[in-house]
Amino acid sequence: MQRFYKKAAAYVLRSVAKHSPHLAKAVVHSGALDALVNCLEEFDPSVKEAAALALSCVAKHNADLAQSVVDAGAVGLLVLCV
Repeated sequence: MQRFYKKAAAYVLRSVAKHSPHLAKAVVHSGALDALVNCLEEFDPSVKEAAALALSCVAKHNADLAQSVVDAGAVGLLVLCV
């Protein structure tokens, strides 16, 4: 049951982060990157996918936000997802 909540939360974070760099920065400052990185370690592939999409929406806006995703430790787990 918890995987559905994680997937839904990642979808909401993605929906917020995709609109502007300001909103993506708000996602980063809320501490959501740590939760998204933890979702990349889940067994369920749909949770991993939702987390990866949310992280990509944060990182796409500018170099500072992309560096925040890297600093959260997402790159190694994203490579493993591929």
